[in-house]
Amino acid sequence: MARLRLTSSDPLALALAAVVLGSSLLSIEVAGWVDDLPHLTLNGLAAILLAWALLAARVRPYLGHLVAVFTGAAASLWQVAPILVDKGWPEKAVDLVVRLNAWGYAARTGGISTDPLPFYLLLLASAWLGGYVLGWSTTRGSRPWLSIAFSGVILLMNLNYGPARLGVFFLAFTMSALLLVVRLNQRRAPAVGELAGGGRLFVYSGALALSLSLMAWFAPTPQESPDLLNMWYRVNTPWQEGLGQMNRLFAFLVSKERPGPGDFDKALVLRGTSNLSDAPVMQVESTAPRYWRGLSYDYYTGQGWLVQEQTVVRTPSAVRDPQPLLGQYQLTKEVTQTFTIVAPKNNLLFGAGQAQKVMDVEASLETSRRGPVTLNVENLAAPESIPGDLRPYADALQGALRRVDTRWETSRLLPAFNSLLPPAVRVMGLIKGENGRVSGLQVVARFPVDLTALYASSPLQIGQKYSVVSAVSEAPPEKLRGAGRDYPSWVTERYLQLPPSLPERVRELSQRLTEPANNPYDTALAIEGYLRGFTYATNLPIPPGNVDRVDYMLFTLRKGYSAYFSTTMVVMLRTVGIPARVATGYATGSFDSEHGVYLVKESNAHGWVEVFFPNYGWIEFEPTPSMPTIARPTSPGEEFTDDDLLLRNQDEAEETPMENPQYEDSLAPTTVEEWTLWGFGGATLIVVPLGLWLLWRQRWAGLDEAVAVYGKAMVLASLARMGPRSSQTPREYGAGLQRLMPRHRGVIEHILQAYERVRYGGRATSEYEAGELLEIWRALRMELLGRIWPLSRKGRDR
Repeated sequence: MARLRLTSSDPLALALAAVVLGSSLLSIEVAGWVDDLPHLTLNGLAAILLAWALLAARVRPYLGHLVAVFTGAAASLWQVAPILVDKGWPEKAVDLVVRLNAWGYAARTGGISTDPLPFYLLLLASAWLGGYVLGWSTTRGSRPWLSIAFSGVILLMNLNYGPARLGVFFLAFTMSALLLVVRLNQRRAPAVGELAGGGRLFVYSGALALSLSLMAWFAPTPQESPDLLNMWYRVNTPWQEGLGQMNRLFAFLVSKERPGPGDFDKALVLRGTSNLSDAPVMQVESTAPRYWRGLSYDYYTGQGWLVQEQTVVRTPSAVRDPQPLLGQYQLTKEVTQTFTIVAPKNNLLFGAGQAQKVMDVEASLETSRRGPVTLNVENLAAPESIPGDLRPYADALQGALRRVDTRWETSRLLPAFNSLLPPAVRVMGLIKGENGRVSGLQVVARFPVDLTALYASSPLQIGQKYSVVSAVSEAPPEKLRGAGRDYPSWVTERYLQLPPSLPERVRELSQRLTEPANNPYDTALAIEGYLRGFTYATNLPIPPGNVDRVDYMLFTLRKGYSAYFSTTMVVMLRTVGIPARVATGYATGSFDSEHGVYLVKESNAHGWVEVFFPNYGWIEFEPTPSMPTIARPTSPGEEFTDDDLLLRNQDEAEETPMENPQYEDSLAPTTVEEWTLWGFGGATLIVVPLGLWLLWRQRWAGLDEAVAVYGKAMVLASLARMGPRSSQTPREYGAGLQRLMPRHRGVIEHILQAYERVRYGGRATSEYEAGELLEIWRALRMELLGRIWPLSRKGRDR
């Protein structure tokens, strides 16, 4: 058994490392993301102590790492055992494997997971890994930058998505991280530390760290320039995409600014509390106030929504006479909107109703358009067997088959077929029989029949404008009641999906509520009216993990926010055979009469229902009781008024339109408040360097000039990574420095001799010698500073 020996590990450095890691881990525990969270802070501190113990026992590094891995794994499994099956360890092991495999399957296939077990294991592994690496680097006096950065990322993520009371942990982390770096550097080069301040160096560093931390804590937040914010949005886009994946894989988590529909990720998870800020998002100039639609969801999992695989169609950036994106439905009118961006949302473009044209920006259209469909001669003779979106072209396809010599080579046949067809349909391939004649066609609708989302093809910028021309339905109720149920196949294949686990009582309730209705429109009204009798609330309990959210809403909660109401209505409609989907975007916002625009904020994020009606397309419904119902004309051709169409939150409807200073400042010239912030920043840039310079002068004041010059040279050389080792004498260090800087060999020798005369000979430096030392020090100082911040390699000593 190895004998335990005490080492030269610095207790103060270990204590600082514990504060660095503990401030991050404790902030997660205080945030209260989930119930019964393991004690992460204790795990991290235990890992730091384990690293110290392995060093004290003189364990070889590779063996120590293996011990740490097995210890961390065993401790983590022991702590998650209570949430595994309540049986013996063999059964617990099987349960662990099954649940991790299910989580991995959701990760691979784009599903949603509400199981907290992987989250617990991830946090425990992070605590152990972070603690062990930080403890290992600290006990060995090496640079702990990686571990400090790891702890900082954890803390910043938690601060961004956790409750506001966590700021004190940032203050503790900042101070302890700065002091830990100073302490380790002081241990690495004790001679430099002695000359640069001795025991007072750490005190000076602590005062500086405290000052910087307090400045960061109390400094007002500036209104960043658009250029800086645009750079941030570009850098932050991959991060947001990663958070979207985390959103669906840890769907049980609830944060301080949890969306309902405000995230606009590919997954819409129904969680607990929804809190949205009043930060501005965009301003909209529109000929009619509407909902600003962004993204729709089609696949319900039981815990939320996913966007199934889409076809991406790139559209040109047209300013004059842009081409329509989609075919027109009956009884629609054009509504033109111009959007000015304040905060880009994943490059998502918004628009009222069904976007028809996009101007001033190149866009990528996401559509549920199917791939090529194979049709044989029998299909063409019986149009009812053809998918609905291709049915209008059955006669044209039959005519092309009769007019073209199908014995030609495929390279000649395809152009011949397509020259005889309307532009909206194309033949992509041919199927030939044994006799060489064409027996089937692979056909695709050329233009998208549906729009699920529009994205800018290049990053959007703050202040950028784009225009959308939308087709907004004016179909009156009587027309919608007579629309029938002859749905296209692309609609029924995608928008009637329901999970097999949907409780039967949801179907039974839907059937009972809609029994009196004899058409889809009245069926939708019946469900909409039933849900509007529930209570609107944003402060909800965290839903149980595997409980279907619609069942939970209908029979337990009976309250919710827009994501809950829209989801419940869509699912209930699908149970009775009516295609529907959840649409997300923003409510109209508040009207600024002075500027003639609608001001849209984060808190206007909203979800509603779109129901498909043959010949009339997607029609909006509003089941959320806090919002007014959708206004419709009573007869064809009736004009809407602005009051009929104005859809906004009831709380905002009571407000008097006024300027939003926070919104205006993001686009307006510099205000008085901004001048104050610039002044604060400028003063900081002056005061901090001035304070450091005064501390530097104070440190060397009163010392013999030879000692002061030698000490300054050692400090700067150490910063340039040429500092002395603890075992070197001044003469040994000077010889090493001369080899690194051969052009300054004579200068370094002169400084060394002067220092040795004072330090070992007891002779003070004369006034003449002091002046000479200052002259040669100025030349050496510039060279050392250049090696700390090398602007050019030309002419450097090698």
